[in-house]
Amino acid sequence: MLILIVDDEDIFRRYLLQVIDWQHYGEFRFLEAANGRQALALAEKVRPDLVLADIEMPLMNGLDCAAELKRLQPECEVVLISAHDQFAYAQAALKIGIADFLVKPVDGQALTECLDTVIGRIRKRQATWRAQYQEDGLAEAEHFAREGSFIHYRGQGGTARVEARPHSIRREL
Repeated sequence: MLILIVDDEDIFRRYLLQVIDWQHYGEFRFLEAANGRQALALAEKVRPDLVLADIEMPLMNGLDCAAELKRLQPECEVVLISAHDQFAYAQAALKIGIADFLVKPVDGQALTECLDTVIGRIRKRQATWRAQYQEDGLAEAEHFAREGSFIHYRGQGGTARVEARPHSIRREL
């Protein structure tokens, strides 16, 4: 699973990596960005499963970044974390379709509870996709490999790299 941490404060990005027992959830890869623009550029390349983002950042704030991420990658889960406990932020975040909204300083327990829910939802969705691939006969180990949100399918005609959603695979293959 790929997690993108977005915050203009390096110390808070480090805090998020240290406060959670990530091994409890399994194997993860982490990427970091200092603002929304960097996050979007990275997300286009690697398609993260989960984004943890601050709201107040230079160049592009977390709300605008989350809105664009959800438009481009609706399956991506986004958790916004802000030092500002403003109802308008929470309301805007809900309209975008983010997974959760946490207020800084966020403690490890609140973050763990949030991640339990969000990572559980991601894994359930991935299990559904995996079952669909098996149903479609694409799940043989020698025929596909998952990389982020992409499936590499090797068939007689070569290799195809398609978005990891069953309807997309059927359409492209």
